[in-house]
Amino acid sequence: MIASRPALVSFPDALHAVLEAVPQAAVVEVALRAARDRVLAQPAFASDDIVPFARAAMDGFAVYSSDGHGPLTVAAPAFAGSGDAAHARGTATPIATGAALPDGADAVVCDEDSVVNGSVVSFVVSPGAGDHIFPTGEDARSGDLLLAPCRVLSAGDLALLAAAGFVRVSVFRRPRVAVLCTGDELVDIATAPGRGQVRDSNGVMLSAAAEECGAEVVCEQVVADDLASIEDALRAAFSTCDVILTTGGASRGPRDLVKEACERIGVRFAFTGVAMKPARPTAFGVLGNKGVFVLPGNPAAAFVAWHALARPYVTAAAMRKPVRGRRGTLAAAVRGKTGRCVFVLCELRTATPGSLVAVPLQNQCSSLVRNASRARALIAVPLGTKELPAGAPVDIEVLDGSDA
Repeated sequence: MIASRPALVSFPDALHAVLEAVPQAAVVEVALRAARDRVLAQPAFASDDIVPFARAAMDGFAVYSSDGHGPLTVAAPAFAGSGDAAHARGTATPIATGAALPDGADAVVCDEDSVVNGSVVSFVVSPGAGDHIFPTGEDARSGDLLLAPCRVLSAGDLALLAAAGFVRVSVFRRPRVAVLCTGDELVDIATAPGRGQVRDSNGVMLSAAAEECGAEVVCEQVVADDLASIEDALRAAFSTCDVILTTGGASRGPRDLVKEACERIGVRFAFTGVAMKPARPTAFGVLGNKGVFVLPGNPAAAFVAWHALARPYVTAAAMRKPVRGRRGTLAAAVRGKTGRCVFVLCELRTATPGSLVAVPLQNQCSSLVRNASRARALIAVPLGTKELPAGAPVDIEVLDGSDA
């Protein structure tokens, strides 16, 4: 065990230390089809016009606009994929949507405005130059910026890059995460727990949460309350991963061995406890440019510690935008605690469109797994605040991106 524990650091100081330690993400190149939900690392420019020719925007007839209503002789049709058609004055070229506009034509008259009589067509409208035409380079001109760096690539983004001819794309490498849940009482979720045992819910929660932030979870395992076993698991995790998340064994009991195991393999702790409630034993340290979070074992406490401290680190390491708090009001009073920043799990509702109300969960017990499922938001009662009354304005961290 760690012989002595330094004084608790304040939550703002803990968060500052965490964010200061985030390493620069490496850049990798991936196939375009594998780039969805990845973060673009370099600006993407159009190498040519998209599309490099004018196209028909409707099924109809390509014409010289000055030929007016007609009647005009129907010429050979122009279909999509055929780019060598030419247009003669006094004729109307049948054309399909998306087909290249024949050289010499400057307008398209849609089928609905056309009257065909054998090989002759007349129009009920007088065409104007540019009617029903997609102009050259309407999507982008050569040299245009298509997408800026640090954008999380969507399916629509991939379509734009495909149209511009990107076969591969430079993205930031996903941070690799290991989740190690310590405790002799933990069993696999497929196992019926015996007396004194519980299923490992923290592993599933943290793995899913890390993936939501853009990380790649490399391993998720349960480790016994044994110093050698924890050391071995940590060494293996550090050999392949960028971020290690542990749960359990974080406090000062005879089986709270994780911090000691971390120090034995060379981890330098920025802090080993935080003046916060719940999750006071949370610790953070580094080994080289890799980070380790020692989180409490109680599910709700681990959930709060993840969102308050570990999530910002993993999000930044994945080069994603940080979660921004939203202003709202408090539905019911919540109490602070002397010497600690108190985090309160809340449900959400909307009072008026765009107006959020945080509804504190009635039971904030740190051992409850259900709280992680029910909570949609997190608020903080700052250090030194005895109570936030009902109706007080608060900063709300929306946990799942929803409004209510």
